[in-house]
Amino acid sequence: RFCSALETHIQTQNKRLFDLLGILEQARQNSLNNQYPIVRKRFQSANAQLYFSLKRFEKECPNREKPLIPILYFFSDTEECGDCQLQAQILDDVGKTCAQPIQIFAFPYEGGIEPIELLVKDYTITHAPTLVIDENKYVGVQGPTFLGKKLNC
Repeated sequence: RFCSALETHIQTQNKRLFDLLGILEQARQNSLNNQYPIVRKRFQSANAQLYFSLKRFEKECPNREKPLIPILYFFSDTEECGDCQLQAQILDDVGKTCAQPIQIFAFPYEGGIEPIELLVKDYTITHAPTLVIDENKYVGVQGPTFLGKKLNC
């Protein structure tokens, strides 16, 4: 029962996350109310919470199929990063073509939000872009062929 409840919780968190994404886009477009930084932090925090729920599901329910395959994607939020933009595009493309349901968790590695800072510290993220897939860290741009093999797409 716990695994079913946790799976339902993950689905609910995922829906809330995408609702927040819509609010985030509205806030970005409406610069008059200056809500974008606040909504962005809420979105990133909710994204981290969803990731932690998925990790708990993997630990507590090892014999059940994962609802999503998580990919941590760390990027730079404070400096121009062409490689980060390229990696984001590759991840989007792979996500659209992969038969497996994947979830990309994109976080700035410079910190500022406690759950994200914990992930940065835990995986010793020092460069952008960096990916974490199945507890393995990959620094630099990872191409679609590599990602397809890693994700069994």
